[in-house]
Amino acid sequence: MQVPTVAVAIYPATDAAELDMLSEENTKSVGGTDVKKVSTEEFTLADGKTKGDFVKFTWKSGGYNIDTYGLSVKKGDKTIGVSYTSLSDMIDAKIAKEVVSTLTFK
Repeated sequence: MQVPTVAVAIYPATDAAELDMLSEENTKSVGGTDVKKVSTEEFTLADGKTKGDFVKFTWKSGGYNIDTYGLSVKKGDKTIGVSYTSLSDMIDAKIAKEVVSTLTFK
């Protein structure tokens, strides 16, 4: 894994609990362990109208502490997720939120 990493995923429209489960499964599929959801908050993108959920997960990989900040937005029959991941010591929550919130979801 190279850091930081920005990823995009598209899921069938789903609820927050199922998205959390999918996020945890995806993290484990790349060798992640000790996956924990730390926080979640409602969020409005930079366009001022698109609403989403902003979450933080912590996990471990190869002995390193990793943080992932993610934003999920429902669009029609899909949920679009964008995440920003880096080593815990190298990530800035403000920058992570800025990266994922300035995207345009169509």
